[in-house]
Amino acid sequence: MSDIDKAVAKLTKDVEAEVVANYKLALKDIRTRVALLNEKYAVEGVLTYAEMAKYNRYDELIKSIEKNLKDITGKNAKLIQGLASEVYQESYYRTAYFFESGLQAKLGYGLINPDVIKAAVQNPISGLTLNETLAKNRVNIILKIRQEITQGLIKGESYSKMAKRFKGALEGDAYKALVVARTEAHRCQSQGTLESGYHAAEKGVEMWKVWEATLDGRTRDSHQSLDQIKVEVDEDFTSPLTGATGPGPGMMGDAAEDCNCRCTTRFELKGYQPEKRYARDVEGQRGKIIDYTNYEDWQAAKGLKIQKV
Repeated sequence: MSDIDKAVAKLTKDVEAEVVANYKLALKDIRTRVALLNEKYAVEGVLTYAEMAKYNRYDELIKSIEKNLKDITGKNAKLIQGLASEVYQESYYRTAYFFESGLQAKLGYGLINPDVIKAAVQNPISGLTLNETLAKNRVNIILKIRQEITQGLIKGESYSKMAKRFKGALEGDAYKALVVARTEAHRCQSQGTLESGYHAAEKGVEMWKVWEATLDGRTRDSHQSLDQIKVEVDEDFTSPLTGATGPGPGMMGDAAEDCNCRCTTRFELKGYQPEKRYARDVEGQRGKIIDYTNYEDWQAAKGLKIQKV
């Protein structure tokens, strides 16, 4: 695992922990509000829609929950945007270090323009900008919680059943938020690496752009087929299996290709080839450095076969 991968993994893990903690706070808040209303207005242990409709109780509950969810999802949006920004810069500067230290040359790298960072974070790779994606998810979870409350009241469900509804809805949205965080962090890592490579190429460094898949059993077939494919720095990769194209991992413009992708881009000086690479254990245990190989040869050596189940 490269220094860039390690740095990005640490940043992402920290943000994921905060995102999950915020969703737990949201769940606690909703449960507390509904529990208090249940204690006051439940008839024979059931809080009915008819009872909640009195004196604007239902409307006030919905408004208070919506405000809380907007606050929580707003905090998470800032966390994810901050993660994307930091990952882009880490990737750009660490790649710059790789070039200048490896070539023992000054290539004129400087401070990244803030507007460039903002544009990278909001780059609409899959049709929506990051802000638009987060706003869409925010509207969806607010609507989902409102529906769960309404259905629970109409059906006359007990507090415990309603609480399970809220838990399921928020856990589902938390998962979506984590997918967005990981996908955007990965995309910005890839983009930062590429932009740094483009700068080196402009300064005369002759090299290939190489797709590097993660060597384990979780890598999707279309990315296995891309492993170690070399293209010119300004060219796109094309998956031999799906035909998907893009400048690098996480930037193929298709959610099926980009979500939860763990592939990376590396640059290879023309005339040189690496002797070693990193591989993960199939069971997800600690990885190790192995002799240079591509995904297909590694898979064959491990005796791994695609199973029909």
